[in-house]
Amino acid sequence: MANINFKPHSAALIDADRKHQAPRRERAIPIIPGETIHLWCRSEGRKLGTAECIAYIPIKIDEFENIDLYQVCEWIRMDSVSRTIIATGGGLSVKKFFSEMRRVYGLPFQGVLIKWGKITHGEDTDKP
Repeated sequence: MANINFKPHSAALIDADRKHQAPRRERAIPIIPGETIHLWCRSEGRKLGTAECIAYIPIKIDEFENIDLYQVCEWIRMDSVSRTIIATGGGLSVKKFFSEMRRVYGLPFQGVLIKWGKITHGEDTDKP
């Protein structure tokens, strides 16, 4: 069981089922695909829901906004279509995605891309 915290603007995208992935710094204990993820908006004091982790992929984003994913023992540079899919998978435009990455993490960035499946929304208020 893993907990992921989101800010209110991302929580709204999760509530609308428009956000199904998030780049994050590497975790001390990685999330394993198949594991249940608990999605939270702590600033609002509420649980957004739960979902199954479907991917936990190492990711690099350079200062020129190139995206590389680590697949089968090597870094693969994403083409423009794949880059757009990754950038917009979080519910943001490509421009906004890179703007947020610069603001929150700074570029270059190296971490993981966490993806999850269908969200079960609920009112469970057990805090992590």
